[in-house]
Amino acid sequence: MHRGKDFDWVFFDCFNTLIDDFDDSGDESGLGSLPELAVARGFFQTRDGFIACYRQQRSASFPPGQEMLFDERLRRTLASGHPAESPDQIVAVVSSMLEHWDHEYLRLLRPTPGAAAALAHWAVHKKLGVISNFFLPQYPAKYIRHFSLEHHFQFILDSAACGFKKPHPAIFQQAMKLAGLEAKDASRVLFVGDRLDLDILPAREFGMQVLHFNRTRSRPGVTPTPPGIPVFYDWAEFG
Repeated sequence: MHRGKDFDWVFFDCFNTLIDDFDDSGDESGLGSLPELAVARGFFQTRDGFIACYRQQRSASFPPGQEMLFDERLRRTLASGHPAESPDQIVAVVSSMLEHWDHEYLRLLRPTPGAAAALAHWAVHKKLGVISNFFLPQYPAKYIRHFSLEHHFQFILDSAACGFKKPHPAIFQQAMKLAGLEAKDASRVLFVGDRLDLDILPAREFGMQVLHFNRTRSRPGVTPTPPGIPVFYDWAEFG
């Protein structure tokens, strides 16, 4: 049970909070076998070369906090890896890669253990919403529907649709509007997420109450929860 101040809303992060997408190594990049596909098609010599370029292109030439869609990330990455390819050829390759990724990524997803029961409990007592970073619009809602969790939420907001990603305050502001709240009402919201840097610290700075979902029991290398931040380790504790 969360023992903070009273609250009317609970905003949840989506991935690795409600729906897990990390692999056996703990990686949550969501790229799957796309690096190997890029190597097989001659755009890069190594998997690590693709990943390094992808990470660089993901943020290049974009204002801080603005979301870049997945197809644009891939297009920039492939163009950087093989600048001799024509734009039309690269667009065609990106299209086929996205189709491959769509099927592969869905197979990776699974509900976070205990999340469904916790949502069923809290939806009776509070209003619930989702704020998710994702590089394709409406996809968090699609996956939440896939696992039959959508009826718990008043809204599901993603960064691709919003245009800004956590930790930028614009996505928190948009969520407050969807909840019918003003900035001065932030303390009436409890934010629950697994990432300190993207979820907990920026939500607390925005004025929300926070609860850190510490995944050290299921993932290697998770950052410990700092002193003074409320924490839980299993969904059974949040009921």
